[in-house]
Amino acid sequence: MARLTKKFSEFIRVCHFFDQDNRERVAEVEIYRAPLIELSPLELLTYASLYAFEYLIPKEFSQDKNADNNVMQATWDAINDALIWKLTTTEDTFHISEKTIGNSLREHLSPFLFPSPDLPRPRDDIYQALVLLIDTQIELNSFLSQSVDAFCYDDSIRFEFSGSELIIVELEPDKKSAWDRNGEKLSRLHTYWHYRALETFSSPELDTFLIERLGNNEMNFYAYMKATATYLQLTEFYDLDKSIFVNQA
Repeated sequence: MARLTKKFSEFIRVCHFFDQDNRERVAEVEIYRAPLIELSPLELLTYASLYAFEYLIPKEFSQDKNADNNVMQATWDAINDALIWKLTTTEDTFHISEKTIGNSLREHLSPFLFPSPDLPRPRDDIYQALVLLIDTQIELNSFLSQSVDAFCYDDSIRFEFSGSELIIVELEPDKKSAWDRNGEKLSRLHTYWHYRALETFSSPELDTFLIERLGNNEMNFYAYMKATATYLQLTEFYDLDKSIFVNQA
């Protein structure tokens, strides 16, 4: 009985440890969300696009074969979390017009791309808040997936305290290897959808596609691939009605 009580006390202590760490990370995310509260979803997407073109797209097109796909996907996931947060906390999300789009881009995008005395000053404060938000969201997501999820579901390891430090004790190496392989498979799912998008792009049905005539060929190609991969995932895996994506104009 005393042994069970000790193990249960250790379990509760680990739970409290994770809870405290999670609260700290969530609070830090909220700090960097605060400067972005007044942005519309379109405006947040504008700053996310600036971030992607500065930090992510150059890596996608680099010749570095050692680029960490897992890190890239973790960053995209953090951007997605930021957009989901904005969509779920904004009223009249989709009530936009050409005028509101023009005003938003003039205030939040044009000053970065075309600096001019006739335009507002670039909102570097908002952009840097987004950069910090993405960093902290990545940290939160990593904590949840690598620590909390492992504690809940990975039977090959045990979390225990060594003094005040929480450490991981490996119990069954074979099961640990299987857990790692499954995590690797999950993290590489986006690569599968990327290759599916490439297959769609090479289809004879797209012979008349005008991407090559639009300028910025590489960027246009990359944007098309990401959009197609998302479309395929939403319609084939999540069974979203394809009619949603049809232009009804």
